Amino acid sequence: GNSGKKADVEKWLELYEKKDLLDVPRLLATVGASKSALAVERLTLLSKLNDPRVVTGLFGWLEKPPYTARTAMPFFRTCAQLIADSQDKRARAGLEDLATRYKAIVTTSVGDDFAAVFRRVANELDQVKPGPLPAALEKKAKELEAFFEKEGATASRAKSTGATNKKSDDAFLAAIYAAPDDDAPRLVFADALTERGNLRGEFISLQLARAKGLATPEGLKRERELCKETRNKAEWSLPLSQGSEAKFARGFPARLMVDPRSVKNIVGLPALRTVAKADGFDRQVPIKHTNAFLFSEHAVNLKSVGTFDRSLFDALAGPMNWEATSFTFAPESEDLERLPNLKRLELRVAWQAPNLKAVPQLSTLEALDLWGVAPSASEVWGLLRNLTSLRLANPPEGDLNAFLEPMTKLKSLELAFTPERPLALPGLEKLSIRDRTGTSHAALLSALPALQDFHVSANAFNAESFKRIFGTGKELSRLKRLRIESYHFIEPFTPRGELVVREWGMFGNKQPRVLGVLEALPEGCVRRVVLKPHNEDPSDFCPAEPTREELASLKARVPIEVEWY
Repeated sequence: GNSGKKADVEKWLELYEKKDLLDVPRLLATVGASKSALAVERLTLLSKLNDPRVVTGLFGWLEKPPYTARTAMPFFRTCAQLIADSQDKRARAGLEDLATRYKAIVTTSVGDDFAAVFRRVANELDQVKPGPLPAALEKKAKELEAFFEKEGATASRAKSTGATNKKSDDAFLAAIYAAPDDDAPRLVFADALTERGNLRGEFISLQLARAKGLATPEGLKRERELCKETRNKAEWSLPLSQGSEAKFARGFPARLMVDPRSVKNIVGLPALRTVAKADGFDRQVPIKHTNAFLFSEHAVNLKSVGTFDRSLFDALAGPMNWEATSFTFAPESEDLERLPNLKRLELRVAWQAPNLKAVPQLSTLEALDLWGVAPSASEVWGLLRNLTSLRLANPPEGDLNAFLEPMTKLKSLELAFTPERPLALPGLEKLSIRDRTGTSHAALLSALPALQDFHVSANAFNAESFKRIFGTGKELSRLKRLRIESYHFIEPFTPRGELVVREWGMFGNKQPRVLGVLEALPEGCVRRVVLKPHNEDPSDFCPAEPTREELASLKARVPIEVEWY
């Protein structure tokens, strides 16, 4: 019966009709061997046996589901409903446990939907009021307990070990949540997990080493191997993966993109204490859940929160001690006064700000992001004297240098356009511009004596583009970093010159471009070329490593190496 073929289905039904109790495990084992519709039929038949092993079997299939697509929702609903129909209150704890960690079992948004079903059924079992066992069954139960005493003792010891580990883990986590900036509790927890053979311990240790700048190529590659399995990442970000997508730092969730449908599941959890950044509140998250999330006692370490429209921001009902946020509306003085610690602000709308006055937040603002809008004329720009970082999508009204003149502390400037004239920013260290044909990079760079990092972007680059940029000559040799789209030059035209190429996925499409760039490199520009993944964080998505055949097709005047984490 181990398939959906007609002959096997008939044999399965034949075996079921015999009603032999010893056959129940065999029948359960083949439930998920074919399409989900047939699995539903088989489970429904088995439930009529009124055998507690069927409930155990249902949990087994839910723990390792044979289907994970949304089309299998009837299968999961059937499993949950049959557990509810069993009236077995012992199943409630199992359903709650599954709901808590189901995002680590089915890692897509479908897992959230299944978890919601399990929570609903668990609540239904709360209403069950079991009566006393009949005397005859009570006597039989005691006989069976005596008969299986040995097995019971073994199971009890295993349960005790699991409970001890959980209690120990809870103590470690409590220490981590109490001091989220301290690495010591995390290292102790990592060691304890590693001793038990839990890969999460190794993951935490690798991330802590990377955060300290002690990562090795082998360590980065191993971290990537651990993160390839999406189930690992979902499990290690529990319980927060019940209501968000998490990014890790130092082994624990540090950035969350909340899910409007399930964020209520993580409101007020102690695990939020490791989170420094939360986004996604503009994705129709109910206001009551937004307030409950942001102002719970465990969300005290949030440093960056966004994005808010006018109605959502006005509905916030707690102290906003965040250092960074983003708006889709033009803030007024009263809005900024609600953010006493504000240092970084992103605006996705033109800042008209007719009612914006010289509030303290303007003078302490360190970073301003206007990437999605064009800055309008306003006297407020003269108040931003402490800005160290600025992003502009469009030129401001009037002269760019006049606009930037008050920002004497500016260190980093990112422009999505090409300046018409050289910039009068003698202290600028990092500049990013949009390239266009005819741009005089030499004049631009010579006016910036402190510049160390120069980034040029465009819709498309070719060998001629590189030759034109490198025609700047000696001005490039004083840079510590030159980035031309996916090509990162480190200390070019020096004995330490290196080119890191982070454009590699789908090599067949990009091979001509990469070859053209390598051929266009001036003599003495770099001493070696290193191929790396586009994403610098090994815990994020990574394309496949280049094959030997792909590498063999590259011919260059300097050595080419691969460092794929």
